Order: sequence, then structure tokens, then C-alpha cells
Amino acid sequence: ISRRHLFLMIGDHRDLHSFPTRRSSDLTLTIDKKALSFFDDAKHEWVAEPGKFEAIIGSSSRDIKGTVPFELK
Repeated sequence: ISRRHLFLMIGDHRDLHSFPTRRSSDLTLTIDKKALSFFDDAKHEWVAEPGKFEAIIGSSSRDIKGTVPFELK
């Protein structure tokens, strides 16, 4: 199974300082279909293909804290 990755940058990192440290917190993000789209040269349009994705969470690409699998249907 091919897995695609989604890297999210959420505004200014200072906005996240209100989250408690060393404790688990729930955070809900809405990822619309457009965020998962790519431009298909053959169709000359933006396309979002269904499939499995993985959101990678961390303060940088060198400091990955976790991953969250999700699926676009």
C-alpha cells in the first residue's frame, strides 16, 4: 500500500505555546480536499485522489513527535 505524507505548518509556532507541556492534549484540524490536491497535467485540473495519508507532527522535520494516519474517501 502506498502511503502519502502530509506536512502541516500551522501558523506562527508561538500560537501553540498555550498548549500544556508534558501533557497530552486533543487538537482537531480540518483538512479539506483542496489541501490534498495536486495538479494533473493530463487533465489540466487539480485532483485529490482517495487513499491513505499520514500527517506527520513535529516542531521541525528533524523533531518528529508522532504521526496520524487518515484516509481520503
